[in-house]
Amino acid sequence: MRTLIIDRFENGYAICEENKEFFGITVDEVPSGAKEGDVLEIRDDGTLLINKEKTAQRRDKIKGKTSKLFK
Repeated sequence: MRTLIIDRFENGYAICEENKEFFGITVDEVPSGAKEGDVLEIRDDGTLLINKEKTAQRRDKIKGKTSKLFK
């Protein structure tokens, strides 16, 4: 299963990162409610799902790193 991270939204596209490479997916293909920083999984049938658990883990990790910078 492939995993993508939404970097940003730009001109009708969700700019996603996979293995340090960036590419656009039309906003219509992105799951409803998806936002910057969300982790998406591509199922075998090509559908995209938000992985809420991995997204939360990633956000917590980033918050931890950020808080260390400002101590």
